Amino acid sequence: MSDDQEYPWLDGTEDLFTPKGGCILNACLTYRRGAGFHAYAYGYRRSAEMLFESLRERHYSDPQYFALAFLWRQALELTLKYLHERLGQLELMEEHRTPSKKASASATTPPARTHDLRKLWASIEPRMQRFMPDAPEHGWIARVVEQFHRVDPGSEEFRYPVKAGTGTKSLTSLPDSVVSLSALDYSMRALMNTLEAAGDEVDRLFGKHVDELERAEQTKSDNAPAESTATTPPLPGTRR
Repeated sequence: MSDDQEYPWLDGTEDLFTPKGGCILNACLTYRRGAGFHAYAYGYRRSAEMLFESLRERHYSDPQYFALAFLWRQALELTLKYLHERLGQLELMEEHRTPSKKASASATTPPARTHDLRKLWASIEPRMQRFMPDAPEHGWIARVVEQFHRVDPGSEEFRYPVKAGTGTKSLTSLPDSVVSLSALDYSMRALMNTLEAAGDEVDRLFGKHVDELERAEQTKSDNAPAESTATTPPLPGTRR
């Protein structure tokens, strides 16, 4: 099957998950191993942005809104789960350095196996307020999360025309039958930028602890009494 074939047709040679020689459209997946939720969230976010950029050039039909909204919702869910993990690491680090500052129960539990955005944010918000008490964005984040949760509480409304459990029609909670692609794109970019900034601050605070620990270890090493070389046995395999 050639790359420029306008209407591809199955011919029995298809292989979905192997690289194609001489093609720049190969994706390296090894970088994300260990990156976890962050890499997945970025992939969905960037796909949503690229889809909107294409739609803005009038290359769209109305049903593509379902894909756009699902991409943004998935990016949001995974970003919240990533923040949950990073906050847990920060809490445990703080408790290690200051035992009186006990980490929350959430710090040692993995992100909830749920698609419920409201529950995910509820497990994150009080911990973010602890480390960023003066940030006014907490309420604004909650407002956008709540809007998405009301329309798609289980991450199936934009994926299927009917709900899996009940068979009832999807998206009945939308306030109107006409929606704005631009409003969704702008609001979600703003939300994701805000959440990413919060994640950067969590990383900064964690890095500050690491730096202070390293300085303390260096100071301890510098102040340790020097050992007499006359009584120190040589390392195995070395000569005096």
